[in-house]
Amino acid sequence: MAIDGTKIIDSDTAHDIYNEFIDLYDADIDIVEIKNKIEFWRNNVFDESEFEIFITTYALALWETGNLTEEISHEARKAIALGAGVKMWLEESGEVDAKRREKELENFLQKISIPKNKPRKRKKYKKITNFLFEIDDIVSFQLQDKSYRAAILLNIFQYRGQCIYQFTPTSYMQTEKPTESVIKDCSVFVRKIGSGFDRKTIKKMQPGIEKFWVSDKSFTIPFTIGFALDGVEHKDLLDFKEKFEVIGKAKIKDSFREMGSIGYEATFEEFAKQYTDIVDHCVRVFKNEMIRLEDLEDKKLSSKWNLIKSRLTSKD
Repeated sequence: MAIDGTKIIDSDTAHDIYNEFIDLYDADIDIVEIKNKIEFWRNNVFDESEFEIFITTYALALWETGNLTEEISHEARKAIALGAGVKMWLEESGEVDAKRREKELENFLQKISIPKNKPRKRKKYKKITNFLFEIDDIVSFQLQDKSYRAAILLNIFQYRGQCIYQFTPTSYMQTEKPTESVIKDCSVFVRKIGSGFDRKTIKKMQPGIEKFWVSDKSFTIPFTIGFALDGVEHKDLLDFKEKFEVIGKAKIKDSFREMGSIGYEATFEEFAKQYTDIVDHCVRVFKNEMIRLEDLEDKKLSSKWNLIKSRLTSKD
């Protein structure tokens, strides 16, 4: 568990708990259901210092939304009184940070002792519905030297008012404009991620992953795979969407639509720079591996798309 500072929400766990609570709250989920979901975090607590992080974060979210109960408030006070968090900071960071944590907890207890004057209202975030591209679109584009590259729109992710298009690059680097069939013969870039789950569980999480275990003997533990992604916000992509031409579809299996790594670009120049030598960039620099696109495609969906495309073409 990474801890960045002494504040109540200054660790990975605290951020995850708080963000899940607020996301559910803004999604207009009933507070009883939200509490039931957050209570599952208790199962991930290993010691008293981690419980302090859980219960103070939980109490803070409840207090901010006007839903703090005496039961949770009492649990928070009891956990803080044990002193496990301050002790952890003293042992791992020293007296200065331990004092800061102690002061933060004192302020926190004082804050939640009085109901929040104006509880946080549920926020309504505007969602994009008129997308610039569709998921599975293969887009080609030219670099400054007029050579072509291609990417696949793997996902469109919306979160708290942001709309992110997640493109995954292909290995195509030629002077001729690619076609869909040419891209289908190319490779994409993935990261193999070791997992602590047993093989049966992982196969349920990512059906089809077992074929990559057979072909890769270098991993001593079972792994999942996730794509190398380039994220672009909707508002930024509006400025250079004309640079992209949709040349077809790549029906990647839903089970493989996971993130292995991601970078964010705000301009076409930033985006295109990553593709100058995309193989070197993804493999040597970022340690991804190349897998043939056809090994990740849903053959049934791909065949269905080809049938639809042929019908549309015959009508033209």
